[in-house]
Amino acid sequence: MSFLKDKLSIFTKTELPFIKRYQESDRVYTFLFEKGKDLSWNEGQHGLFTITHKKMKDSIRPFSVASSPSEGVVRITTRIDEEPSEFKKALLELEEGMRIKMIGPV
Repeated sequence: MSFLKDKLSIFTKTELPFIKRYQESDRVYTFLFEKGKDLSWNEGQHGLFTITHKKMKDSIRPFSVASSPSEGVVRITTRIDEEPSEFKKALLELEEGMRIKMIGPV
């Protein structure tokens, strides 16, 4: 039954409140979001993250979840170049408490 549960997780949508971001190194940023109590994932899984605070053509991007479910946060880390995509600009605009959506994990 675990196989079926994993396949159905693509239909799970969760709103994640933004906590904070920090710069790991030159052009590499980590974003932390509150983890819902029912949200869980396994190593190597990713989610489809949707920007909700502004309208844009391509508002969904996949990111690996870089945290453990026991940490209590959803962590994504990405490189953001000097001329970032519209999606990554929107990530940088997030302020504490703003929300994004996550579909999955898968």
